[in-house]
Amino acid sequence: MTLFGWLNAVVYVGMNAPYLLGDTVTGLPRRTTSFGGAIPRLGDQHRACGREILRLSAEITALREELERERTLNEDLSRSAAMWIRLYEEQLTRANALAQAPAATEGLTQ
Repeated sequence: MTLFGWLNAVVYVGMNAPYLLGDTVTGLPRRTTSFGGAIPRLGDQHRACGREILRLSAEITALREELERERTLNEDLSRSAAMWIRLYEEQLTRANALAQAPAATEGLTQ
């Protein structure tokens, strides 16, 4: 074994098939075995672009809905945090007042 892998590593040609890019991007297989198979046809590209636009539009819609849910949760969390901070400050003020009250009464009795 060498620093970056096995010394006699083999790359499989089938994994890098040139038509897979066409399958992935356009959804249409581009077989290079037939005449003109590697050359994309304009109509196929148009349909593939239309499908990609529809897919992206659906993804944008889903992301907008998720963003709205996240904003609602953030607003709820912010209101809850503000309420807890207000309650903490009220209790802190009350505790400080109670801590100072015995000291004030001790000064009067002595």
